Amino acid sequence: MKSKHPLWLRRLAAMGACREALAWACRWRFASWQACWDACRNPMWMTWVYDQLTDRYCVPRATRDSVWDARLNGRYWSGAAAADRVRAAFPRAPRLPPLRGGR
Repeated sequence: MKSKHPLWLRRLAAMGACREALAWACRWRFASWQACWDACRNPMWMTWVYDQLTDRYCVPRATRDSVWDARLNGRYWSGAAAADRVRAAFPRAPRLPPLRGGR
């Protein structure tokens, strides 16, 4: 049976993304993971993705350190400016891990 959700959204769900983030992404029906990444205005969601990938999929140390720096400084950020700082550090959406079964 074909899922009504795009593969990238199913991958985020499989990683354990929060309901709020998944609902936001579903509501806007982004054409791609990169489009979703570019539109995101929540720096904690963005750093969470990198944090999850660091723990599970060996993201390079420099990337991991940048994520932790972003998270530690996140409490001093607000809204779009904060998301823009994360996006400046990570302009490309990270590659999401495959779902079980190789997709």
